[in-house]
Amino acid sequence: PARRPPLNIQRTCPKGAVATPLKSQSALNFLVIKGLRYSTGGKLRFGKPQGWGGPWRDTPARPGEPSDPFLMTGFEHKCLHLKHDSPDPLSFKVEADFLGNGSWVKYETLRLDARGYRGHVFPEGFSAHWVRLAVDKPCNATAQFIYT
Repeated sequence: PARRPPLNIQRTCPKGAVATPLKSQSALNFLVIKGLRYSTGGKLRFGKPQGWGGPWRDTPARPGEPSDPFLMTGFEHKCLHLKHDSPDPLSFKVEADFLGNGSWVKYETLRLDARGYRGHVFPEGFSAHWVRLAVDKPCNATAQFIYT
């Protein structure tokens, strides 16, 4: 029987074109060097890191059960957007791990009205490695961070 080549090996197609493997499932980013800016020292400059996301997005949250930890280190400005669908007011407890070793400390408790929304800007210089949240009443919760 004829053997098939492994999928990760490129094969020559008709007319001399090269077939590439199936769509990549990796999280690699390939950059064109020409598009990058150079700093005064002649080194490549990618700019300040930015990001967004969070542990919950309309996710069932149970009282006292913390969310998965969410990375917070390496960003200059940090804010948090919270909302929930409970018909009662509730609180989000925000905990931070400043050392990156699982030593969680309470940062702040943020109170929201029924079916409420609240934004929170972390103070300048706030530098925890990880952050997590917990609610005091059952609800579907959203907790999204924006880092710039």
